Amino acid sequence: MMRCAVCVAVLAMGGVGMAAASEPAPGLYEVEMRMSLPGMPMQMPAMQFRNCLKAEDVRSGKAYVPEGGECKLSDLQQRGSKVSYRFRCVSEGRTLVGEASGSSHAAGYEMTMKGAFQPAMDGVSAFVQTLRARRIGNCK
Repeated sequence: MMRCAVCVAVLAMGGVGMAAASEPAPGLYEVEMRMSLPGMPMQMPAMQFRNCLKAEDVRSGKAYVPEGGECKLSDLQQRGSKVSYRFRCVSEGRTLVGEASGSSHAAGYEMTMKGAFQPAMDGVSAFVQTLRARRIGNCK
């Protein structure tokens, strides 16, 4: 269960690029991730991580795809501060598919990802993940 949650987290780490008018500025971001797994008796605690965002990652869309290339994005739409896309990740014989939407500004972003594990994992098929990020400085 934790491994597929981690691959969703990896997708989240890459998912910071937004629309040009209100895209996050390049730099170091502190990201809080919360995941809900409907049907699980105990939910996962919030996780925090840091992510270095480069200007070219936002322009190219690479910011949405984590290193390793196991996740693919499609139907990317950016309008003002709003962004949405579909994703498909493959890891350890499981596929995660879903949609993400959110908003951004120069100093941060918020995203909600909704998706499903295919096949279901330990009886759990759906997940909802929320991300909140704020810029904390320059990359080191």
